Amino acid sequence: MITLDQVEKARRNYASLLRQFMIEGNSYHDRAPLLPHNLIRNCQLIVDRYELLKLIPKHGICAEIGTDKAAFAKKILELTDPKKLHIFELDTSRIEYENIQIAIDVGKCSVVEGDSAVNLSKFDDCFFDWVYIDGDHRYGGVKKDLEIAAQKVKQDGLIVLNDYTTWSPVGMTHCGVARAVNEFCIENNYELIFMAFQTMFYNDVVIRRVD
Repeated sequence: MITLDQVEKARRNYASLLRQFMIEGNSYHDRAPLLPHNLIRNCQLIVDRYELLKLIPKHGICAEIGTDKAAFAKKILELTDPKKLHIFELDTSRIEYENIQIAIDVGKCSVVEGDSAVNLSKFDDCFFDWVYIDGDHRYGGVKKDLEIAAQKVKQDGLIVLNDYTTWSPVGMTHCGVARAVNEFCIENNYELIFMAFQTMFYNDVVIRRVD
């Protein structure tokens, strides 16, 4: 059995190595640039992403990039009643189809396997009312999904991103979502309109074009 003391010893060793790595002039974390006030002044704080779904426009055409077991897709279907939910998943073997099978059977949901950016790019521009991004969390992957999603949502459409942070405390891995989002908002004049909390601070944010 692995003990807490063993875990803490490994953490301290890791922290010591990381400090030395950075003292030697190396960069490790994906730091997010600060957003200017004009891009956050309309942002509302929401208790969690399930309450957030209640604020998303109903009966839209939407996409979920990265679904894992499709548990959140089930909530999207229940709480937003979309006209159509398109799910993009790199590996569909993880999906628990009981979460979405009824919606698939009646034509309200479809599942596409493979690279999300490639498959999303096949849709017409300005096709989706909103897109939920929860796929590749590395900076490059988030940036690619975000840039394609921006082309595919309507002019007044929304882009929602999960795990808006720079570091995963559970996986002890990089998370490039916050950096990619903040850079994108600054470069393309998008604003944060919602931030939904999560108990480990894997928060969600909603962004939209500034008129």
